[in-house]
Amino acid sequence: MGFELRKKFLTEPKQMLKFIVLLGCVVFTVYQLAECVRKIIHPPVSTYYNFYLNDTIKYPSLTICRRPAYKTELFTNYGLRPTTAINAQNAFASFDFSNHTIQEFLEATSYSFNEVLPQYSYSGRGSNPNLTITSFHRLMSGLCHTMVPQIQSDVFSVSGGYFLYLSHNEALREIDEYGVSKSGFEIYLHDPNEILTYEDDQKDSFLEYLYLEASEDMRVVLNVQTYGRIPTKELPCETDQNYSKSKCQEHCVHLQVAKTAGCTLPWILLPENFSLPQCSDYISVRNIIADLRNSRASYLKNCNCLMNCNITIYSTKIVNRKEMDERNAPNSMISLYYSSNLVTTLSEVVGYDWNQFLSDIGGSLGFLLGLSVIGLISMIEEICQILFRWMFTKKVKQLEEDKQNEELSKDNAEKDVKEETGTEAKVTLDCDKNMHNYKNFMEYFSDYSYYEKALVDKDHDEKNKF
Repeated sequence: MGFELRKKFLTEPKQMLKFIVLLGCVVFTVYQLAECVRKIIHPPVSTYYNFYLNDTIKYPSLTICRRPAYKTELFTNYGLRPTTAINAQNAFASFDFSNHTIQEFLEATSYSFNEVLPQYSYSGRGSNPNLTITSFHRLMSGLCHTMVPQIQSDVFSVSGGYFLYLSHNEALREIDEYGVSKSGFEIYLHDPNEILTYEDDQKDSFLEYLYLEASEDMRVVLNVQTYGRIPTKELPCETDQNYSKSKCQEHCVHLQVAKTAGCTLPWILLPENFSLPQCSDYISVRNIIADLRNSRASYLKNCNCLMNCNITIYSTKIVNRKEMDERNAPNSMISLYYSSNLVTTLSEVVGYDWNQFLSDIGGSLGFLLGLSVIGLISMIEEICQILFRWMFTKKVKQLEEDKQNEELSKDNAEKDVKEETGTEAKVTLDCDKNMHNYKNFMEYFSDYSYYEKALVDKDHDEKNKF
């Protein structure tokens, strides 16, 4: 049969061409189906870029840190020199731990919120109660203050945003090697869930940074973009709306530093459910400062802090920047606002789902192989028939083999019986034959005895005659 098919393909070009085309279609279809399976397992991601005109708009949180950060003229009250760099490992070598704590020192030498921001407004209302204000210590930046708006603004102009009047006491303007004043205010714009962290880690928090010099008046226009990601195996992210990568990192690193030292300090951010006593000796303070400066990268390797899937990015554009008038110097002012209600949204969506998967499969099978639903059912029926036929044939073959084995066993048993019967008959025949021979022998022996006796009697009669 196989020889006849090969002969038919080789001798009839039409059949050969049909076979080649069909084989090519099958191979191509299998390839397409494999691609469909790959895409449904690892779906591609598409990014959509949209614009929306919102009725209200969300303002960023502001974190403000004063520069210089400390009242260095008070350092001598605690045993430190006015020129002491707080972030140095030996900064507290001469600190008077017997009479003061680090908490008392920081509260006395840092600038409070009212000292930094004597006047402020949000959404056209001064000292707006819809602003949540928190303060926290940082090793390098001193006491920083964060303003978080609780409501959205529906005014898209200067009067609808932030207005900050910041107080400074710069007596003499000093500049660094880049020509920037050493006296001023660091302003960070960020999502309310994010917090200020170390500079190397701020790139993942998407903080926007502004530096407002003392005696400077600045106007800044804001823009906002939202970005929604889809978590994948290659690029996982956290979908929780309240999740913060910066908080996760700070809690993780600071917890390891505090556990190593066995105590904590005001600039150590610990989880709410964990507490340690305040450090009260120079060795512990030195170890914490050294760990924060030198071991942060190694501690971060022990943290599993994912990116946030939902990201809000604030960008700034400085539209006006000038010196303050002599009456208000060296204080500074800044206005931050939206000039329009346009919001840009980038969102990732799965580019391949089950509907497309089924459509691709149907298209491939229908277009390349000419299959329809009815044809597919017929093909399945044919496959089932072949399987049933094969199973039935196998079963019949097994039954025939069992029957043959049974008949063979029966023949062998009958043969054995015959052999046993023949053996018994042969034994019986031999016994009969031996008995017959025995009888003949006894008759012969009887006749011989009689003949011998007759000869003896005859001989005796002759002797008597003489």
